[in-house]
Amino acid sequence: MMITDNFSSNVRLMCCSLLTFVFCAALPIDFLQEIEQKYEAFKEKYPTTKINLIFNQPIYATGDTAFFSAWHVNEELLALKGDHVVTLDLVNGNGITVQKIRFKVKNGRGSNQIALRADLPPAEYKFVAYTDWMRNFGESWFYQKRIQIVSRKKLQTQTGQGNAVTFFAEGGNLIEGLLSKVIVLGAASSELTVKDSNQSEVAKVSLDSTGVGNFFFIPKPDQTYYTNWPTLEEKWVLPKALRDGLSVKIDLKDTCVILLSLPPDSKWINKELFSIVTSRGKIVAGKKVIIKPNETYRLQIPIPEKSDAYHQVFVISADKQILAERVFIPHQTNKASVKLQLSPAAKQRQSISFTVGLMDNLSYPLESDLCITVLQKKLFASDHSYNSFYLSDLPDVMDRAEKFGFKNLSDLNDFLITQKWHRTKWNAILENQTLTMPFPFQSLITLTGQIASKTTGSPPPDSTVIISYLQKNTVGYEAYANKGKFQIPILFDFWGDDQIFLTLQRKSKSLDNEYDIIIAKDSLGLPDRWSSVETSKISAYGEFAFNQQIITKSYSFFGSTQNASVSDQGPNSILEEEFLGADASIKIADYLLFPTMEDLLREVVPFVQFQKKGSKKNIRMSFRYEKSVKTYGDDPLYIIDGFMSRNTLYFLSIKPENLLTIKGINNPNKLDQLGSLGENGIIFLESKKRNLFPIVGNNIFPIAGQSKAVNFFETDYIKTTKSQRVPDLRSNYYWTPALKTGKSGSTDVTFFAGDDTGSIIVQVEGLTKDGIPFRTEKTINVEYNSTRK
Repeated sequence: MMITDNFSSNVRLMCCSLLTFVFCAALPIDFLQEIEQKYEAFKEKYPTTKINLIFNQPIYATGDTAFFSAWHVNEELLALKGDHVVTLDLVNGNGITVQKIRFKVKNGRGSNQIALRADLPPAEYKFVAYTDWMRNFGESWFYQKRIQIVSRKKLQTQTGQGNAVTFFAEGGNLIEGLLSKVIVLGAASSELTVKDSNQSEVAKVSLDSTGVGNFFFIPKPDQTYYTNWPTLEEKWVLPKALRDGLSVKIDLKDTCVILLSLPPDSKWINKELFSIVTSRGKIVAGKKVIIKPNETYRLQIPIPEKSDAYHQVFVISADKQILAERVFIPHQTNKASVKLQLSPAAKQRQSISFTVGLMDNLSYPLESDLCITVLQKKLFASDHSYNSFYLSDLPDVMDRAEKFGFKNLSDLNDFLITQKWHRTKWNAILENQTLTMPFPFQSLITLTGQIASKTTGSPPPDSTVIISYLQKNTVGYEAYANKGKFQIPILFDFWGDDQIFLTLQRKSKSLDNEYDIIIAKDSLGLPDRWSSVETSKISAYGEFAFNQQIITKSYSFFGSTQNASVSDQGPNSILEEEFLGADASIKIADYLLFPTMEDLLREVVPFVQFQKKGSKKNIRMSFRYEKSVKTYGDDPLYIIDGFMSRNTLYFLSIKPENLLTIKGINNPNKLDQLGSLGENGIIFLESKKRNLFPIVGNNIFPIAGQSKAVNFFETDYIKTTKSQRVPDLRSNYYWTPALKTGKSGSTDVTFFAGDDTGSIIVQVEGLTKDGIPFRTEKTINVEYNSTRK
């Protein structure tokens, strides 16, 4: 950000004197020391964590698989120890999650993929990644990245702002009588006129190609300021100026200087104020400030070693009010440089080898963890020339940087005036508040919810057992209700989507007919909305993906083989085998057709008893010993076409004419191994059409397991016998989500070019062992290979 000569002259006119001070990070001032101690204690108790994802492509087509590398770090970009579960949502422009996966990161690192549904409409979406711990603090902590999923046409995205104009005062407020800098967001490359309530012109603003402009002015008392487009009657009003407040301006022209001003009659004149600068989870500077009448206080900030991170300045009064705040990026510095030793040209299908080296400013090697992707340049414009580890803290800033590109991160400082960064909760810090943290750090998937009476809404007794069972993964768990709430930790990793059966039991009696089970909604609640439409222009990658799919299908058709036979397991087979097989089995076709399930049980099924007491109908199972009979409790576990239920009334409503088999497990030795789930016996029903379950109760809930990482397909013409006549068409020639340079600071990479000629981009991005981000890219030209047969 540049301070104009006009601005400098205005400052000189306003100031009777200009005081220059240098910040000191540790001064013997009691209040500052108290703030720092409280800040550090808060950060230790409520540590800030962040996720950063790097994807193998900047754009995808429907049906693609998006591969990504994941970092889970603290604010200093150092890896978090232990195992943690990360959720990744794909969110559409209406804020609805259309796909979800979970994956694990171990000691700060992980990689995975999400197979994008083929039925997703072409549109701009958002990837949102978060842990349960991050949910305590809301969406401002989440990793968010916009992503386009295209067909054959380019997309045009419209945000909710439309033709609106928005204004943002530097420091947060306009102050009457003080020179203020205002940032304007609106339509790109447009001209605006700002007027006061008397329709007098205050300023003319030229918005650049990114839709950002700025102007300086001194707000007057009892005035309203506005602008409007010449063709629209609607007005957009500037924020109302305060009679008293603090003006903050940052000058990054030569050094990093913060300018603070107060109105001459301000209640804070000659009072102690405290300026705090934070970055990467630390207080990097602090200073007591006393502003005299008609003076501008000048604070020179020492540029820290890692200055390309976001910084935030706060000015706090002695009575703990936040008077002003501002996010900014000091002058960018590169503490880690990447050297790529590679040839500028290669041939089709040729092996390409190169070395990646990491060094500091003194050319000493750096240990690092990185990922590499190699893309066809004609399909993907280079998205950016900087790393995303810092920018991803403010998704709007990262989106803007990726969309428009910037040579230097500090060029974003004007736009940063528009941002509120909610990482520091000063009210909680200064007042020693204890935050409610419903989501702890954990390495397990946890199912949470509550139980309420169907009639009164009251919770069940705390002795109520919640029995759960994963239908596909065949693992069960038990938990107890506590004031109607429950948490079920899924102790063993499971993969993919599943259905979990939940049933309530107390003293061997099912409570499913008396209480509702309500699973806590996993809603993100992102505030921004947008819409996307396809244009008439061709998408380079979308067209490539369409043609690639046709060619791949054509060449693979004759090479495919059909399975000679397919085994047809029944829908109950997996659970039946897991429970050590049925003790009795009845084929319905072997008997006379009975009109009701009650008649079938009474006449055909010896191990099941139907009872009716008044209007209540019960099912009980029994087991015959040599000299006695064991009778189980009411409501056995029903497994109907592969799904579990405790709904006896539905079981009795099934017509025998629709059934193939009825089986049962009543052996106590088998049932004992199933705990509470099987203590009343198990009945299996298989229908002719295998479609009975979908209308059964509400005890089955979807649950997302972990996504198992798969290897990215990489062609190797030395190890494989792939035909030279089969086209090798790839948008992404190489992707490795995790490489380490080690103490030598270097690592070797080899991949093969495909059949397309033209430029390919080698992109390297990662973190050093000490938390310094880096990124670089280079281009290789793939030439026609005349020696191919």
